[in-house]
Amino acid sequence: MHDSAIALYNDGLPPVQPIRSAGDRTDESKVWLHHIEISDDEALVERYGVRIPVIVDGEGNELDCGFELERLSAWLRERGWLDEAALAELTALPDTTPPKGAHKRDGRRFLG
Repeated sequence: MHDSAIALYNDGLPPVQPIRSAGDRTDESKVWLHHIEISDDEALVERYGVRIPVIVDGEGNELDCGFELERLSAWLRERGWLDEAALAELTALPDTTPPKGAHKRDGRRFLG
């Protein structure tokens, strides 16, 4: 089993749970995401205050100033932590084919 760690520096966001790493969904490797509250430490506020949220890998490489999908995906992919199938599912366009027959939309039943 291979474990890796990412530190998330921010101010006031709720803690995040450990996440499975990318790659083969059947492997046992994990990426541990550690939430670090900066408001309790003057040195961390000085270092990260205007750049939060910031994620840092175990080697000290940082990604900061917002997590646009392309930047975050590339950063995770470089480390082998991006789950390509999950990303594809997340970014897939919704099915716009009109439903046939009876269907539900927003909790209401329609007959077609």
